[in-house]
Amino acid sequence: MTQTNSPSQLAPEPFIIPARHRGPPESGNGGIVSGRLAGLLAPGPVEVTLRAPIPLDRALQVDLREGAADLRDGETLIAEARTASLDLEAPGPMSWDVAEACSRVGGSDAQSDFNHCFACGRGHGPKEGLRVWASAVPGRDMVAAALVADPVHGDADGFLPAPLLWAAIDCPGAIAVGASQSRMMLTGRMVAEVTGRVRTGERAIVVGWPLGEDGRKLYSGTAIYNASGELAARARITWILLKQG
Repeated sequence: MTQTNSPSQLAPEPFIIPARHRGPPESGNGGIVSGRLAGLLAPGPVEVTLRAPIPLDRALQVDLREGAADLRDGETLIAEARTASLDLEAPGPMSWDVAEACSRVGGSDAQSDFNHCFACGRGHGPKEGLRVWASAVPGRDMVAAALVADPVHGDADGFLPAPLLWAAIDCPGAIAVGASQSRMMLTGRMVAEVTGRVRTGERAIVVGWPLGEDGRKLYSGTAIYNASGELAARARITWILLKQG
């Protein structure tokens, strides 16, 4: 990307979230959108605050500044990103057997509004979604999911692109703080950092754990570990609990 001396510049590439990358039925997946914005900034932790539903299948505008980026749909501010710090200690991976058992009962099923979420929807086959189906780990205050991403989701080298890692560590955070069909919430803010890589077709483990709550704001930590047990990405997420009705 060409840098200029101006305080603000427009990202040259169209910023379009395709319908297959939805989270809620009519809005983009918060993790993917956040990860794409983070990729426009310097390497390291990035904080992304989501301000409005994310339109699908149409070009949005990105305004870049030093260490920051705004995403707009005309006059509507969709999201704000800025470089940040991330003080978060991940608990480490658990066994594959435990993560796989959690995935057998986790995820968003046909009764959920998120059944076709790109990250956690059970309505997708391997080529349509990541299928990160987190549920509670017996005896521990955390959730886990097994992930073997289909090669169709990989880059030219066979690894999951960074925005898809952001997506993988988004939804499990909601499960960690009690998301359900009667207790619905949306991503409000993610502070995340990608520190490694996850190869498609290989085993990865995603974990999430609660970090407290304040009224309608709930907080969680998430992380993903690759087949070698190395930490590939981590996030601190703020969730907004939706009002009943």
